[in-house]
Amino acid sequence: MRDNNNSILNEIFRLFQLNILEVNINEIGNSTNLIYELQNENDAYILRISRQPFYNLPQYEAEMDYVNYLFYMQVNVSKIILSINNKLVEVIYSNAECYFINGERQWVKFIV
Repeated sequence: MRDNNNSILNEIFRLFQLNILEVNINEIGNSTNLIYELQNENDAYILRISRQPFYNLPQYEAEMDYVNYLFYMQVNVSKIILSINNKLVEVIYSNAECYFINGERQWVKFIV
């Protein structure tokens, strides 16, 4: 993914209508997930990019649906934001690899 990073991020910003001023890259875990902290004028976001086989999509969507359910049940978790296609998870193909993308609005604001 690193070779195609900018084009993937630009597509994500378009899909989730994010006008981002600052991007902090924090890789956590193994190479399957990349986590980005994003900041615009009003909100902070967490972006998760997971390189997965396409057949894992239903499981990944169920995970995001459950996190959103917890948010609406007032559990202290981030709200999953919908894409312009009204999806919790978007799929992007790049260099014959499949990436699952989701964004979360952080419930804690950055303190500057």
